[in-house]
Amino acid sequence: MSGQASTDAGLIAARAEFYALMAAIFRRPLDAGQVEGLRNPQMLAALAAAGIDPGPDFASAPARDLREALAIDFTHIFHDPEGKIMPYEGLMLAGDDELHGKRSEEVERFLASVGYRVPPESGEMADHIAVELEFMADLARREAGAVAGHDHETAERARAIQRDFLEQHLGQWLDRLAGQVAARAQGPFYANLARALAEFVQSDREALAGTGGAR
Repeated sequence: MSGQASTDAGLIAARAEFYALMAAIFRRPLDAGQVEGLRNPQMLAALAAAGIDPGPDFASAPARDLREALAIDFTHIFHDPEGKIMPYEGLMLAGDDELHGKRSEEVERFLASVGYRVPPESGEMADHIAVELEFMADLARREAGAVAGHDHETAERARAIQRDFLEQHLGQWLDRLAGQVAARAQGPFYANLARALAEFVQSDREALAGTGGAR
């Protein structure tokens, strides 16, 4: 996606689905149902159409072996005590910032200002990558629904919030996170999806940048 942001409800809904998918992938190790969902022929075709390669054996490997391999890699990337990546905006942008520090509080205030609450069951702080991605998914869903209902004011507000959030928060650190994930991943799945996510967010940021002023 580049240039001008879409005003087609279907395309906006597809953006929401992509953000939600990436939130699920980077929240915790995938379960069996999620792995099978990603290996659905339609999903594989959609990933291929988007230029996303989940790996040469992703579609053909035994499901249990694949799930275990992905879980091991996720744990290595995000939970191994030796060099793990902490996917929080505050830590990614300010190495000396503590967990739940100033940057995390800024994200919390942004979300609260537009009436968004982090679901308690997520178990993560507001500046975790999965929370920020799910927030974008929620906003895109709002925008898609408003466009479908010809509610132009609500659609523009949802679009403006997305634009501001990408400019002030998610777009500020996704490239850095993606580079670290790609460097640390032992297999192609998380490395390739992190790169694809960074490219998508940058493209989305550019597309939304020309759609108006601040919220």
